Amino acid sequence: MALVHSTIARLPLQAWQQYNASLERRPLFTKCVTGAVGAALGDVLAQLMMPAASTSGRPEPPGGSSDIGLLSIDGGERGHAGGSGREASSSSEHVHPPMPALGMDCQGQAVHAYHALDWGRTARMMAWSFSTGTPLAHYWFNWLDRTIRPRKPTTPLTACIKVALDQALMSPVGLCVFFGTQRLLEGEPHLTVMDLESKLLPALIAGWSVWPLANLITFSVIPLQQRVLFVNIIAIGYTSYLSKIRAS
Repeated sequence: MALVHSTIARLPLQAWQQYNASLERRPLFTKCVTGAVGAALGDVLAQLMMPAASTSGRPEPPGGSSDIGLLSIDGGERGHAGGSGREASSSSEHVHPPMPALGMDCQGQAVHAYHALDWGRTARMMAWSFSTGTPLAHYWFNWLDRTIRPRKPTTPLTACIKVALDQALMSPVGLCVFFGTQRLLEGEPHLTVMDLESKLLPALIAGWSVWPLANLITFSVIPLQQRVLFVNIIAIGYTSYLSKIRAS
């Protein structure tokens, strides 16, 4: 038992060591994978936080098929929606467990809700992070360290200059790339300008409430190789917001 506990206790350290070794061998690829995972978590979180689709009385499964046998509110089997009053089949493949009820409607019937995750949307967020968002952050951080007071890279003045440049230049550029990439992946690049006109400013303002403080820590405390990882962790929440505003 002690050996098991010891092995489990070492797992986080071993994972961290393997991650750093991967950063040494393939820094950009490792950061891109980390960024894609963070983008997926942020998007799924955004979808789960959105109001769920709801049905009153009879809960319908996410597939939306109307010819699947359903359970009634009191637990009894119901007939097929397209049937003519014949009894529902007792086959378990046609019976779905009742969904948790949110409450009762005005007729006293249970109101159910479900979240049907849009995995295509999640895949687009991952593709954006892997192919564009994370590489931009990687090269941008490297350029800032090489260019802005390289002999004093972590002093308060240097960190403040980097934060100002990041928010004034990279933040709007990165958001434009984000909205454009998402529309391109959806096959609707012509709608990019519409998204920028309606969503760029709210996204910038939301970012300004998060990133100045986060990047002060990034540029003054976090080592260069770990900065994209740190930003990706912070970005899970911000990506969740971007995914939500993008889908609105």
